[in-house]
Amino acid sequence: MPADQVFTILSTRVRKPNGWGVWETDRGTIKGTIPWEPSQGELLSLSGVWETSRFTGKPEFALTSARVHIETDPRALLHYACTISYGLGPAREDEIWLLYGENWQQARDLTGLSGLSRAVVPEWQLTLDRIQIERARFDAVSWLIAHGCTDNLACAAFARWEEQTIPTIQADPYRLAELPRYGFVSIDAAVAPAFGIGRDDPRRHRAALRYALAEHIGQTGDSCPLVATIQLATREWMDEAEFDAALAAEVDAGTIERAGAHHVSTPVLRGAESVIWAFAQGNE
Repeated sequence: MPADQVFTILSTRVRKPNGWGVWETDRGTIKGTIPWEPSQGELLSLSGVWETSRFTGKPEFALTSARVHIETDPRALLHYACTISYGLGPAREDEIWLLYGENWQQARDLTGLSGLSRAVVPEWQLTLDRIQIERARFDAVSWLIAHGCTDNLACAAFARWEEQTIPTIQADPYRLAELPRYGFVSIDAAVAPAFGIGRDDPRRHRAALRYALAEHIGQTGDSCPLVATIQLATREWMDEAEFDAALAAEVDAGTIERAGAHHVSTPVLRGAESVIWAFAQGNE
């Protein structure tokens, strides 16, 4: 498998709401899906292949996955920070390294550097904050990949939960099923085992219940199916007692609602039905 290649983002040409886009980099044009919006100067580690554009005839990199690239060497990371910061060139980079060494990230006010313009320090502080966010993304994505996630799933998770990604997924890996294009079945097969989740885990039962209810509603248009119907749909993942416990937990959490004695629904659908019913009553 080819090694990932590192690109520096120069500008965004196109970016659609689903994350697909075209960017100009220091190595040429790249296209594909990046779950977050990369910033100018951001380093990305991309996998994919070089192709010839059918529009321009020029080489372009069709990416299949993207991760933020973080320099691990303190000196290299300082070079990156100065590259993306206004007013800090190679000479200032050398000064910062001589003054602060490996502790340069603690120098938020650049005390000791003379002759800086008024705009430099605020820009430098923004850079330090940006590196912290990129480090959080790098750590979260690496951690998720080590737990069975694909690059794209890991990046999509960070785009949703940002610095809270690791504690959120650590508490319940099935939260990943909330992301577009991912669902309970794939998370259960590929990710949950890496967290030591077995057949009897209540988190698995609750996620399977939410999945079965959503699937039934989506396929049948029945917004309030029978409890017995949903229980039958979950028999692959839990027994009757586990189903009852999962249903009670979801009702308590407000993610599933009882609709009478024998039916269930979701708060969103119940709310929509109430609005429609009130509108219909008002127009009689």
